[in-house]
Amino acid sequence: MSRNSFYFGIFKKITNWSLGRRATIHKHFSCDCNPSWSRYLSTMSQVEDSSYHLLSMRNQKMSHLQEKLPRLPVPRLEDTIRRYLKAHRALLDDDAYRRTEQICRSFEHGEGQLLQNELLAYDKENQHTSYTTAFIEDSFLNRRESLCITNYGINMGLTPGSQLVCATNLVVSIARFHRTLKADLLTPADSGGLAHRDGTGFVSGSRPKSFLMCMSQLNHLFGTSRIPHESRDELQTILGTRHFVVLHKGYIYTCNVLDDLGYILPASTIMDIQNRPAVTHENSVMYLEPSNGVQRLEFDLDSSLQTAVVTAKCNLQTISASTSFYHLEFQDYGSNFLKGCGVSPDSIVQLALQLAFTRMYGHHAVIVEVCSTGTFLHGRTERFITATTEALECCKAFGADSRSHGSHRTTLLHKLIEATSEQHKQLISEAATGKGFIQHLFVLHCLAMRRSQQHLTDIPEIFLDPAYQLEYHNDIFSTSVQNIQATLGNPWVPEGIGFAYYMRETSVLCCLSTVSTNRDLQAYSKTLEMSLKEIGDALAGKHQKQMQ
Repeated sequence: MSRNSFYFGIFKKITNWSLGRRATIHKHFSCDCNPSWSRYLSTMSQVEDSSYHLLSMRNQKMSHLQEKLPRLPVPRLEDTIRRYLKAHRALLDDDAYRRTEQICRSFEHGEGQLLQNELLAYDKENQHTSYTTAFIEDSFLNRRESLCITNYGINMGLTPGSQLVCATNLVVSIARFHRTLKADLLTPADSGGLAHRDGTGFVSGSRPKSFLMCMSQLNHLFGTSRIPHESRDELQTILGTRHFVVLHKGYIYTCNVLDDLGYILPASTIMDIQNRPAVTHENSVMYLEPSNGVQRLEFDLDSSLQTAVVTAKCNLQTISASTSFYHLEFQDYGSNFLKGCGVSPDSIVQLALQLAFTRMYGHHAVIVEVCSTGTFLHGRTERFITATTEALECCKAFGADSRSHGSHRTTLLHKLIEATSEQHKQLISEAATGKGFIQHLFVLHCLAMRRSQQHLTDIPEIFLDPAYQLEYHNDIFSTSVQNIQATLGNPWVPEGIGFAYYMRETSVLCCLSTVSTNRDLQAYSKTLEMSLKEIGDALAGKHQKQMQ
């Protein structure tokens, strides 16, 4: 599984922007923005028309709007402790909760105040960024686990054609995105019409109910590699590169996409460059003239590195053998039906995940969901626990004998579903507006560990409490995606389940994954489908009564 999910959200943006404005180079392919792309099949060394090289020609620089974004606020410690305790009340028994509450109160009025003051001072000294940025980046780069590359599927949305034509369309589109980004002319992304309740953020000019998203991570989207080191890796960005990479029959080739002046090569030239490794004998590629724009990479490996490569390959095969995926398309209903019933679509998916897990494994699941804080300067993500008291009560009611509630069962279930939905919407609102507790406590934990190493002091008890570890050893790590092209979820822990879903108007598309042989994704998916159906039946029953 990919631990470097750092760029997951950005990947969705680039596929939206670039593939939505692709350059068509084949007569069977439709064009979204210009019906005369065929003129770019010219063999000219550069194409002067800016519409080929750029996605947009904005008068206002993207960086100008970036400067207007608000900073992510540091929550008050007492608010974080209150939310932390509320989130864990449903997951702990009475004795464990009382112990956790005692630990939290001691932390709030003691060591926590010292760490909070240190964090506030740090935040004041770093007004150019978010208080979480450096700590989140360290958490990724410090991980020593193997990084398996996750291949996110790209649906080009094109009519049938050759693989070469599709690849060329993709290359040209991404090159246009790259040049527009470097020219600071990209149209900033926005929150998609999902305005926060308290109005936090800089309002988008194109959609008044949306807020502009931070675009800073795009600076590391091109020419950036993760360079491994013994204790902490580093991100290295090289500017001025002109090539892309092609993997063909086990060999890696670099192919130019820009000419010497920085213009995108004609599509026909790029197609010819990509096709050359396939039609050239593999041992003769290195003798091609540099002007042809393609070169095979050679690696000089000593015996120890060759052994390490073989070991890494074996390790990857082991991980691959234990990794499983399952795809579910639930077609009974989607967002239209759920919104018509007055409930949050996301809350229903999370409730169904909990209900299915409880039925299959006999206990409640610790489900952690991710949401974006990208409407803040250098905002990344926040996480929150969806196993609320309301959700668990709802699961209990679904599991009860239907005869115990008689004719009032549908009304009771609908009432509990509504309560679950309202609580879920509040959690999302808090997390998205910088009022979550997981990232705040995470940063305080990082400061505590730094202090402990420097001054040989003990780690505060709150970070050693089993309750604190729940969100880091969750059963399900969940996220929603806004694009059909990126429905892939990764488990956060070895025994967990990764879950990603795309909510459509009349259906729900889900992707589940795990690296554990103890998780039967097919059986769980069937239970999830049944749970979604039962929740829908309960909502439909109440809705029909109201219509009568």
